[in-house]
Amino acid sequence: SDLRGSTALYERVGDSVAFNLVREHFALLASIVRDHNGAVVKTIGDAAMLCFPSPADALAGLRELRQRYGRGTAALEIEALPLHAGMHHGEVVVGRDGDLYGADVNLAARLQGAAGDGELLASESVLAGLGDWQGERRELRLKNVPLPVLAGVVDW
Repeated sequence: SDLRGSTALYERVGDSVAFNLVREHFALLASIVRDHNGAVVKTIGDAAMLCFPSPADALAGLRELRQRYGRGTAALEIEALPLHAGMHHGEVVVGRDGDLYGADVNLAARLQGAAGDGELLASESVLAGLGDWQGERRELRLKNVPLPVLAGVVDW
């Protein structure tokens, strides 16, 4: 997941205020991820890599995050930055440092980058785990991914 526009927010409201938004976002994220059997693997700026045991757990957690995120920014009296995310289900390599590596990790990151403001893009492997999913599908050409990727825009 990622907050879009944080660099501009830091410039507009100052480092301290903008950092408070990011900090509160990560605190909320950590709580929700734990509640849905997941883990926060790492954060990078205002983005987070999350890991869940199933696509259903991931989607439930991300839906709760999206719902509760806007209320948190209102309490801080800061405009909500657009939240966007990418989801992929596959194999990973766990490094000694606990970080996740591999082509499937890279694909999830590329999907997140391709998601528009407020969107959650999910790969076909995620959609297959969600049952009879119906929705908008897109064929994407992603950086350093040799073949087109079919992804769905998931209601979250």
